[in-house]
Amino acid sequence: MLAIARHDNRYQPWLNALTPHIPAAAVPDIQNPDEVTMLLCWKPDANVCARFPNLKAIYSMGAGVDFLLQDETIPDTVAIGRLVEPTLGQAMFEYALATTLYFTRDLHHYRKQQQQALWQPRRIV
Repeated sequence: MLAIARHDNRYQPWLNALTPHIPAAAVPDIQNPDEVTMLLCWKPDANVCARFPNLKAIYSMGAGVDFLLQDETIPDTVAIGRLVEPTLGQAMFEYALATTLYFTRDLHHYRKQQQQALWQPRRIV
């Protein structure tokens, strides 16, 4: 069985996609933790993996697995991986670019001006 653990409780889209193919349930709804062999997670509660004694693999829904590597309750025998979403890299690049431009082009000042209905160009150095 696959257990899904998310910090934001947005399980339903994943359950809808997975349950026609494999038995899956959200962590709060797991009746028999011994049946869980795989965990799909995104920022799960601390030590959630310790609830599942027959865990064989854990997959991160996010870009990294750092939070899993810090969980000392995960046995060394459990495989850790991440899902590869084709658009994730592009989305991360766009976010980094947008954030860089926001600060290097003083866009936060323009946002304040917008709220005050002002337009006072700033010199970019």
